[in-house]
Amino acid sequence: MNVELTVDYQTEVLLVSCVKDQLKQVILNLTKNSLQAMPYGGKISIKSNPNEGTQVVITLPLVIKVI
Repeated sequence: MNVELTVDYQTEVLLVSCVKDQLKQVILNLTKNSLQAMPYGGKISIKSNPNEGTQVVITLPLVIKVI
């Protein structure tokens, strides 16, 4: 499996009201599901961006190789 993983965190501290272990599990599950969806490889990017107001957006865009 040929998968490229990139992580892009903002330099500013993002404060999130949540249970730390639950948030870690969510990110782990999304990453694991992404890997399973690309058996021939691809690219996973994990990004965190502060949104307007009190939201933080975490995205996991995928690029999947198809052969």
